[in-house]
Amino acid sequence: MLYSKVFADENQLVQVPDIGSLAWYPNRDSLSYVDTYRLHGIRTFIRTTLRYPSFCRGWNKIVHLDLTNKNDHEEIKSCKTFQDWFELKKKKLIQNEDDFKEKDFLDNEFLEQIDFIGLQSQEDLPEPVSNSASLFQFLLEKNLAMKADDKDMIIMLHEIQFELNGKNKQTRSCLTVKGKDKTHTAMAKTVGLPLGIAATLILENKINLTGLHIPVIPEIYQPVLHQLELNGIKFNEETIDI
Repeated sequence: MLYSKVFADENQLVQVPDIGSLAWYPNRDSLSYVDTYRLHGIRTFIRTTLRYPSFCRGWNKIVHLDLTNKNDHEEIKSCKTFQDWFELKKKKLIQNEDDFKEKDFLDNEFLEQIDFIGLQSQEDLPEPVSNSASLFQFLLEKNLAMKADDKDMIIMLHEIQFELNGKNKQTRSCLTVKGKDKTHTAMAKTVGLPLGIAATLILENKINLTGLHIPVIPEIYQPVLHQLELNGIKFNEETIDI
């Protein structure tokens, strides 16, 4: 898939319990997971990332604005501030692509996004000005860093469609974990706890495997998932007719 098309389809939505509609987009090459999970013979397999729909709408414009370009030093070297840089890119896009007009960058949602990121800031660009990708990375690292009271959220959604007794069915397995603050994050909990639980199970001789393994072996994932459920990390699963 072309990079310019990754965030373009606003109709790629899924419903997540207690959250609502989330947008999805492809997350790199999925095919290696077919072997890992022994899913040979299936017609379609896709691995995606979930985001709020507004995230994808904003990133679609950012990509078309060429703000992630790594090879545009000569084009932007005359820019002094972040606003200069943003206005230069916007003017170029409107001139070169019929699909984008000035009004496309004046809606409240996008204006709020670029204000938060700092794209309209009068702050001087960091020296030396290398390329747009490095400038955009600088802004994201500065303005999207978690504040003390920020809360993160982890969502995993597995959807499996299959035929059983002549009927089309779908099994949906969903996990939602919310963080408490900058320190006690959902990411830390979902990454750290499985590792800690597995280490404990090895010390207690409840996992007797040796060597390096991906945790797709029942001897590993079954006791780990059980302990995770005791800690409030649980997948909720349902199967429906479609």
